[in-house]
Amino acid sequence: SLRGSLQGYTWVYVAGRGWAAEATRARLLTELQVDLAPHELTTANCTVVHPRLRQRLPIFSVPLMDERLKLMELEAGERVRFLGQVRALMPTGKDGATDVPTPYMQIATETGIQGWLPAVTASGERMVVPAIRKAYSQGSGLPNMPSG
Repeated sequence: SLRGSLQGYTWVYVAGRGWAAEATRARLLTELQVDLAPHELTTANCTVVHPRLRQRLPIFSVPLMDERLKLMELEAGERVRFLGQVRALMPTGKDGATDVPTPYMQIATETGIQGWLPAVTASGERMVVPAIRKAYSQGSGLPNMPSG
């Protein structure tokens, strides 16, 4: 069999298939695991990009934040449909042995574009939240606000 070494990895030629990295203790690629979706998002009639976000939110073609894979950007409060959630285990560190779990949500825009975005902000808030209906509309059955 043909073998070669490149960038610290041993590569093996697999007849009729091409080159493959020889297995090591560390994983070389990102692993995706289906994550349990938050109940309030799976049961919501409508979800929106978190209204308090201060900057436009990019969505990507795959669950990975890479500018080359950006499909479009969303505004805070924009309506989207929640489709699912995964956790990406990304190998980090010099040997690739440490996994950093990063949750991503799959969404669809009102124009039908499907994509992925990080599930939480740096402060831990969800990027997509259930839409809140207008609570104090006429005939809502709620008491009037006190005036004073």
